[in-house]
Amino acid sequence: MASNTPTTVEAWAEPSLDELFAEPIVQLIMERDGVNATDMRGYLNRILSRVPSLTMQ
Repeated sequence: MASNTPTTVEAWAEPSLDELFAEPIVQLIMERDGVNATDMRGYLNRILSRVPSLTMQ
């Protein structure tokens, strides 16, 4: 029986913001909340500027 378990580190990597923002469910939630990807990136950049130990990739 073949396993569907990823075998590479990349398979377990966190999705990028672009990948998250492209997800239909994320788009629906952002639309419901009245924000868009540009708004969210702005919010994240403001947070990152206040917490030097964080980085956005």
